[in-house]
This record gives sequence, C-alpha cells and structure tokens, in this order.
Amino acid sequence: MKPLPVCILILTAVSGHALDLDLASDPATNQNIIGVVDDSGVFHRRYGGDLELELAGYTREGSSVERDEVLRWDPAGGYYIEGKQWKWVTSGDPCPGDGPYELVLHWDQQAANWVFLALDGAGQLYSLTHTSWNPKGKPVPGPPPYQLSSAYDPKVSGVYPIALDGDGRLWFFDPLKLVWEPYPFGGDYTGAAPTDFLALTATDVAALGETYLVVIDETGRISRSTESGWEEYAQITGGTAPYRLDGFVKSTADEGAWIELRILDGAGRLFLPQDDAYEPFGEPCGGTAPLDLAVYRAENRGTQMIFTVGSQGALCTMKPDGGWVTLCDSFE
Repeated sequence: MKPLPVCILILTAVSGHALDLDLASDPATNQNIIGVVDDSGVFHRRYGGDLELELAGYTREGSSVERDEVLRWDPAGGYYIEGKQWKWVTSGDPCPGDGPYELVLHWDQQAANWVFLALDGAGQLYSLTHTSWNPKGKPVPGPPPYQLSSAYDPKVSGVYPIALDGDGRLWFFDPLKLVWEPYPFGGDYTGAAPTDFLALTATDVAALGETYLVVIDETGRISRSTESGWEEYAQITGGTAPYRLDGFVKSTADEGAWIELRILDGAGRLFLPQDDAYEPFGEPCGGTAPLDLAVYRAENRGTQMIFTVGSQGALCTMKPDGGWVTLCDSFE
C-alpha cells in the first residue's frame, strides 16, 4: 500500500464475536503475553520470552539456527520452545457480566507491569487484579454492541481504553474520573456493519504518538478516520466474512507515517498488502471458526510475527513460506 499522510486519530468499530485475541510486549525486553477471553469470560493466557528468539530463525554463537531446530515436537506434551511448553493457562476467575467480551492487553511502562482490561456485552469495563476482575466506573453510555481498543499517549507513557458503541460513536475512558468521555477526534462511523476495529499508535520517533482509527466491515471494505470524516482505505475482494484485522504504524523521515494491516477472513486466509490492494497469502490457518488475529512486532528490530486463534484454543503462527505451525491445540 502507498504511504498515507499522518492524522491524529483513534480506532473504531466492530460487531460482537465469540472470542478476542490480543498480544502485548515490553519494548525494552520483548517479553510478551498472548491472551484470549472467550464468550464465557474465561481469560486464557501464555507468558513468554522474546518471541523472535523462540519462534523465528535467529543467530546463536555466529551460526544461523532455523525455525525447525528451535521449535521441537514432543508427542507426549506438544510443542516445546527451548524447553518451554506452549500451552494456555487459565488466569483468575471468569470475567463478570455476559459476552461477547473485548480484551486489551498492554505493558504499563510507568508502573512496569502488565495491564489486562475487558469490556463485557453491557459495556462495563473490568481490570484483572491477581485473580479477580474488578469493575472500573460505569458502563459505556452508548448502546451495544461494543468494541474495545486502546491508544498510547507518549507524553505520559500511558495507554487509555477506547470503545466504539452500536451507534458508531467513540468514547475514551478517563482513568482519573473513572468515566467514559466522548472521544474528540474522528467523528461517528456510519458505514456498513463492522467486523473488527483497531487503534494504531505510532511508536517510531518520526511519528511518535500519531494514532489512527481503522474499521473493516462485513463486505471487506477497510475505512479509516481522518480530520474530515471516514474514508475508504482499501477493499478486500474474494474473501469470506467475518474479517479480523491487526497491524502497526510505520514511518520514515521522507515519506511520513502509514499503516500496515494484516487481514484474516472467516475461512482462515491471510491477506497482505500488494501494491494498491490486499491479496491472499499462504495457506489457511488451523483452528475452528470463529477466528481472531494478532500481530507481534519487535519494536527494537522492526520484525513481525502473525498469530491466529480458533474458538477451541488452537493457536497458530505463520511461517515465512505461508504455512502455519500449531503451537497449542486447544485451551485444555
């Protein structure tokens, strides 16, 4: 895709789904957490070290180590990465309320700890403390269905939640007042029913703090918010709804900032940017629909990895040749 001018905005809307996958990392160490909240409110997570060292080819003692040498299969226990088994761990009690749930994970640089947030089907925000989900403030003022994302404010090194309601209005959560306030940028989303949303904040020095709102709807149309309203960014053709998306912001001193998106359709096919369109790449991922997608990017290396999860907990990562490795077969 061609670079687009930068605009300071935030991400938007989507309809409910049976599970929500998210991934967060500490940019200083690349330590990470992969998490899923299912439709019953159960939070499944996997803590890990540097994903690039765990899964991608890397250099040890001056010699290249290929993925198949790092990722080993033990028939008695599943995949092991350098002696660490990949498996889901249930964390705490189920989130209160009713689904569908939205999940946001992030690393709080100021407090130097992980933050886990969930939004239930009634618009109530919760945070996970030890083993309990605790309500934060009152529900989102607008009507359901709700979507939850977050944006990063580099001035305070803080992440704040953003919700999109069923009328296409955006809200942000004020952590001091513990209330939802109308989000001041972007305007109402008025397109076709969205199937996923994303809030993307630039972390590169050239565009630090610039945040974008992106939506993909049931027809495969990708929209982004600008200062004058919503505009079409791209169109997926030949795919199957519902669509899921994730991505990041890239920037250079000469070209400015632009968004990089990865799209997963309902049949498990991944779509990547190719010239002025998004084209399918590789084989369909494993797992049972509905599916979700998360992209890991090592900030200090500029590398990325793509993960998907199915409704029963099958966690997959894409190989460079377009094939997939199943890291966990199920939540069990």
